[in-house]
Amino acid sequence: MASKKFPKNKSGNSSNNPAEKQASTLKIVVGCLAAFIAYVILSVWSDWGEDKPNTESTSQQVKPVPQAPVQEVNSASDSSKSVAPPVVSKPVFSDIEICKATNAILFGRDVKIMKVANEKDLIIYYLRPNDNSKWSNQCKIEGNSIVWRSVQPDGSFGRWRTDAEDEKLSFVIEGDKITITKQYSDGSNSAKTYQKKQFK
Repeated sequence: MASKKFPKNKSGNSSNNPAEKQASTLKIVVGCLAAFIAYVILSVWSDWGEDKPNTESTSQQVKPVPQAPVQEVNSASDSSKSVAPPVVSKPVFSDIEICKATNAILFGRDVKIMKVANEKDLIIYYLRPNDNSKWSNQCKIEGNSIVWRSVQPDGSFGRWRTDAEDEKLSFVIEGDKITITKQYSDGSNSAKTYQKKQFK
């Protein structure tokens, strides 16, 4: 029996063979795929070769933090608000000078004739001008008040003048001036102001 022949395609293969058709189709697909891959590779390569800005470094740049506007300071108004604390200075008058002024007003004498017998114990003396006799007194300072007692020639002491009938002595210092006030039991008083230079 004669075999049945199938018509051949231009390549000489049978066009009705399924295996050959699949192989031919596969070759076409593979060829197209290879051409596409080659095109993609060339496109990427050409992009890399171009001189483009560095997007990576640009994306990593830190944006500056906005700062509040600096306000100008008015030196005139600022100086009026910021007042320096007052400087606490040492007292202008020493305790011994306060005692000299106290003895001067007590006995109506010039403060310049008051001398120091014992600075630690605040003992002051003066020589009475008319007979050159020596008179000594001790004082004690309590706050802005002063109390005193007499010192006898033999070194003994009189009483502290703290009774209700005794005069009350106080002082106020203002700059280089000191004011001693003597208040009597009847409510009357007398005062005298001395300058620092009078004690030199």
